[in-house]
Amino acid sequence: MTDRDLITSGGDPAGTYISRASQDASANFDPRSVFLDHYSRQSENTLRRYRTDLRWFALFLAYTSYIRDEDMEAEAAALFTFPEAWSGINADLVR
Repeated sequence: MTDRDLITSGGDPAGTYISRASQDASANFDPRSVFLDHYSRQSENTLRRYRTDLRWFALFLAYTSYIRDEDMEAEAAALFTFPEAWSGINADLVR
């Protein structure tokens, strides 16, 4: 199939192809790889600063009762490591 076939054929072959490619990519995608890739290009001082900032953010989350005080360190570590830990964090929470 050529690019011309995608344009001139009936239906939505490009959309179907893109949808299929997207499904294949997402099936093999680990969201943590984005964080790991970014961190691999940072200096140790930058990473230390990230961790410190996330501890302060976890303290804020505990202060607002979003998390329990005893979960602060674990939450900071999760925010550093797991993108899914950021679900539920939105502008309304930090205003």
